[in-house]
Amino acid sequence: MNKVTFKEEQVTIYGEYGEGSSIGFVFQRFGINQIFSLAEVYIVPKSLVEIQESDLTAENQIISPITDWISPYWIVAKNDIDIPNNGNKLTGGNHGTNNGEGDPTAEFVRLDVFIGNTQIKNGLSNMVVDKPITLVTTNLVEASNTHISYPRKIVEEKVTYVVKGSEIKVKVEFQVKEPAYIIEYSGLQTNGQYYDQFSIPNSEIEGWQPIGTQTYRSGAHEQYGLSSQIMLNKEGSSDWLVVSLDGYKKMSLADGVEMIQVMEAPVNKTYFRLLYDTSLMVEAGDVFWFKGSYSFTNSSPYNV
Repeated sequence: MNKVTFKEEQVTIYGEYGEGSSIGFVFQRFGINQIFSLAEVYIVPKSLVEIQESDLTAENQIISPITDWISPYWIVAKNDIDIPNNGNKLTGGNHGTNNGEGDPTAEFVRLDVFIGNTQIKNGLSNMVVDKPITLVTTNLVEASNTHISYPRKIVEEKVTYVVKGSEIKVKVEFQVKEPAYIIEYSGLQTNGQYYDQFSIPNSEIEGWQPIGTQTYRSGAHEQYGLSSQIMLNKEGSSDWLVVSLDGYKKMSLADGVEMIQVMEAPVNKTYFRLLYDTSLMVEAGDVFWFKGSYSFTNSSPYNV
């Protein structure tokens, strides 16, 4: 069961989060590129019936608009490129030409929202639903070398979020519109704003480790290729976030590269490497995809 509010280009979804508590997901456009994405997460000590938009306060917020979630690209076009370029590598997501600043490197195109199979329009407020809520957003993304001399977008990206209860399933599909090389793409990001320790089953990392003290790697994918899940926890609490990679097309990792990386402070991010250090040649029309999930729970992650 969920409650949903859809106003302008902001969708707020509330779900049950254990006995007497609710979780709130705010999807909206934010950052240098104004890409529509999961932006904020709240845990509120009120039932799903009681919770209102006014409860989404700083006191109850666990995640603010600080990470890409779906992640940016490092892709370079083969033809008609910037010479010299501006030194930028990552585009899309929350990355401009200077990390999170500079000029935009992506463009929001459209948003479609569905309850079950029925498309809905904005103006919806606190509607209780027992069907999945689906948000489909489309973006255009430039290459790191198509910003100055021949400015253009060379990637079309479609992101589908399906929210049911306190779980968000996500599928990312992107098509390259012209010959290019993909050097790096990482997906299913999280950040350590609230959660401060992690565990990666089927990896070379033993047990639970703190987020932020150092960079951790799950181990070379040739040996630890089953490390497809990371569990995050707020130490001393029963709040968990379980992130799972459930499928993908055309994963390409260089020898010895890990599936999952946890960054040290001040970044404090975790993410799955999907294409990395490969200079993978792609042609116009090539399509890639991955799917996964974010499961927020206040019970043991082994029951998710």
